[in-house]
Amino acid sequence: MGAEHERPRAFAGRHRQHSSLLRLAESSNPGTLRGTGRSAAYRILEAWEELASALLGHARQYEVVEIVPTPFGRNFVVEGALPAPDGRSPKVRVIWFIAKNAETATLATAYPLDI
Repeated sequence: MGAEHERPRAFAGRHRQHSSLLRLAESSNPGTLRGTGRSAAYRILEAWEELASALLGHARQYEVVEIVPTPFGRNFVVEGALPAPDGRSPKVRVIWFIAKNAETATLATAYPLDI
């Protein structure tokens, strides 16, 4: 984050990780989860801790490109490459949310920029 932005603490909870991991997998490789049954989805979900670590590292490594005020707090938009277990590093946009009167950011969403 730039000098004009104070770096917030971040937290990526399990529920958000599952949702974001499935969204990233499907949008990066359309059809990945279709017709493969639940076992493929469960294998992806098993890596949620690895994704959480990668997303937190992403937040530390890249600058905030935009801060969007909302009635409930602020969204911090961070863009950059996110290392994946398969060796790829897709460019992603990760949005962290800090509620009013809170100090810790929570993961709002993450999605690839180059499809």
